[in-house]
Amino acid sequence: MELLRLSALFALTALAEITGCYLPWLVLKQGKSALLLLPAAASLALFAWLLTLAARGGWRCAYALGCNGRGYCAGGDGGDCVAADGGLRWMT
Repeated sequence: MELLRLSALFALTALAEITGCYLPWLVLKQGKSALLLLPAAASLALFAWLLTLAARGGWRCAYALGCNGRGYCAGGDGGDCVAADGGLRWMT
């Protein structure tokens, strides 16, 4: 059951991030209405909130690597991991 909840959290977080990045791309590159920036901002806010759930009790390690926010770095080239680690050190 926990795996199902974590999988749902991961999928929803990914969808929120992709939506929040794709809509501004449509505005900038495809000439779509600037009104798309409103749902993009809401989607990125949802994305940020969902990331906070990964470190809460019962939602630990929703991403592949660690529990302290670094798990989100599972994909990418490593630059995001450096930024996440730096942000964590700055916040704590």
